[in-house]
Amino acid sequence: MKRICFFGIFDPEYARTKVLARGFEANGYEVVFCRVDPRITTGLRKYKLLYAEGKKLQEQTFDQVVVCFPGRVRTMLLARTLFGPRIILDAFLSIYDSNVY
Repeated sequence: MKRICFFGIFDPEYARTKVLARGFEANGYEVVFCRVDPRITTGLRKYKLLYAEGKKLQEQTFDQVVVCFPGRVRTMLLARTLFGPRIILDAFLSIYDSNVY
């Protein structure tokens, strides 16, 4: 079975993340979440925690690693350090979010 890791500091209930995860599952992927909740952990501590969570999965094999929205430079660097170059950045930001928020 193909495996994909959703990595980052994101909300798994965010509509885009849910749609992407369901899409991968519908196409035969096992989806593994490696995340830190930004509402609970803040500041630089969230990156330290994310690194620790990623280390737990480092020995596992993934076909791809998706850095979920919001993907920041630090998050990308952590993903690259932990999992190597096979990284996809979900950089989508809707026009609504850009104009309203």
